[in-house]
Amino acid sequence: MALTLLLPLAACSSNQSPSPTLAPHDPGCTVDFPHRETVETSDPGEVKYLNYIAVCSNETSGTISLQNYSEMVWAFSDSFRAPLITADERSPEVALFHSTFPSYYSTTYMVPGEIVTVNGADQSLSWAIHPDLSVAWTGSSFILKTFNDYGMDALDEIMAEGSPTHQAFWDCTHALYDTGAQVHKSLTTVDYDPLEQLKDGWDLSNSAGTCATSWKSAARESRQAKIPQWSAFTDDAYRALEPGAGLGTKMTGLKAAVQEMLPRICAALPKVC
Repeated sequence: MALTLLLPLAACSSNQSPSPTLAPHDPGCTVDFPHRETVETSDPGEVKYLNYIAVCSNETSGTISLQNYSEMVWAFSDSFRAPLITADERSPEVALFHSTFPSYYSTTYMVPGEIVTVNGADQSLSWAIHPDLSVAWTGSSFILKTFNDYGMDALDEIMAEGSPTHQAFWDCTHALYDTGAQVHKSLTTVDYDPLEQLKDGWDLSNSAGTCATSWKSAARESRQAKIPQWSAFTDDAYRALEPGAGLGTKMTGLKAAVQEMLPRICAALPKVC
């Protein structure tokens, strides 16, 4: 799943012309970035994904704002200088994920709900879905939901850098990403299955896997006060991975997107392929 925005902004078409009698900005945009831009593509398969990324511009400063309304992580190609992409204020969940996967770990990226500002409107900017980061994001969100359901003390603990629970989050999230690196050979084949990647990354059937070991270690140190039991987490995860359930549905959607947009993904993010 990839989109390409060719700058300068004059090459883009705005949805509506500004008028002093109307609102000071186009729908979905802000006063700082008032003009909604239409990103065009020659690939009909990309059109369904265009609405998930809001692209707004400030013609005076020559900058654009991108907001990710999808459920997937989008990475920017290495050909565009990373310092020209800056993030707006991040939610605790988004900030936690970025601290787990700094931009230099792979490439500059934006997660669901994130807003970034791009400078250098005279350059070509391209972005694509990142399969491995998307699986890691989906899994990390599920872990945070589990802790949120367990109570505010548990959620605060997982956010606290240096805590055993934070380490368990780090280990279990990285395990998902690392598993993806091992299945890249199947990314271009019908065998690619992010749902299996999630199962294998967490190693749900193995109580001695990396994620399980770190999780149970954190549970021992907190005496179960601020972390669910590993068995409870695996039960919840298995239920969520069933067809039609939350994780299962998201992984099915990710698989379809990757298969449909694979040529663009490989073009923008060759290291992934």
